[in-house]
Amino acid sequence: MVDPSRFPILFGKKWPITGLATELAALNRNELCQEYEELRRCAPNRGLRKKPYLVKDRESTSGDDSNRFEERLAMVLCHRDGWRSPRMGRFRVLDRQVPLQAERTDSRIGKVDLLGVTESGRLVVIELKVKPEGRPRAREGNPAAALVQGLRYAAMVSANREVIANEARHLGADVSEDPPMVVVLAPQAWWGDWLELPGSTRKAMGDWEQEFDRLARDVEARLDLVVECLALEDVEPSELAGATMPRLDRELEVYGVHLGAARAIGPALTSLGPHL
Repeated sequence: MVDPSRFPILFGKKWPITGLATELAALNRNELCQEYEELRRCAPNRGLRKKPYLVKDRESTSGDDSNRFEERLAMVLCHRDGWRSPRMGRFRVLDRQVPLQAERTDSRIGKVDLLGVTESGRLVVIELKVKPEGRPRAREGNPAAALVQGLRYAAMVSANREVIANEARHLGADVSEDPPMVVVLAPQAWWGDWLELPGSTRKAMGDWEQEFDRLARDVEARLDLVVECLALEDVEPSELAGATMPRLDRELEVYGVHLGAARAIGPALTSLGPHL
């Protein structure tokens, strides 16, 4: 059993909107990386209990409207051929809502929104975010929180790489021994909410983009990870309504998100065509 209280950054850190840049700059990188490595050592192992990580056509479980939109969007992305990313190369999604807990007592562990794999076999932990309809920015859903959540899942995925690799072979994917990649993926509207800030909010948050970028690059160097931010072409919840397993009648473009000094959503990335 994992005790979340042993991991105050990965499980308990709050990321307020006001002073976000200051919070990012003050974060102790050594402690964050130590928590990551410790979580890898004590992560739950579903394989020991004969519980799978990857399940084909997993059914929807969410009843909340905003979570429902996120989950249905994840369903659509599971059936997409994949993308080409500048830093990851070609990659595709293997499954969504991938469970990590092994026992009921691991209830706070959470699930990976989307788990993918690159053409070279590196696992990709994708934290998917959507903009809640008719609501202001969600404090708990800002980019810093999404990154740390992705790191938490990446530690547990890395710990169970061998078991996941065995399951992935049945989906036609070969998984390498390389550390996983962490991706924060969200529609353009979600990213726009954080990048196109009015003056008062910008002043309150500070220059969070550069501090976020510094944290991401520092984590990469220390943990041998790759961190990437990607933006999906906007899609309306109504476009995903209807079927139990929703489909979208158009391909969604994907864009690179540049933080640091650039702070912009870049040009569309190349679509893949056939499955990897």
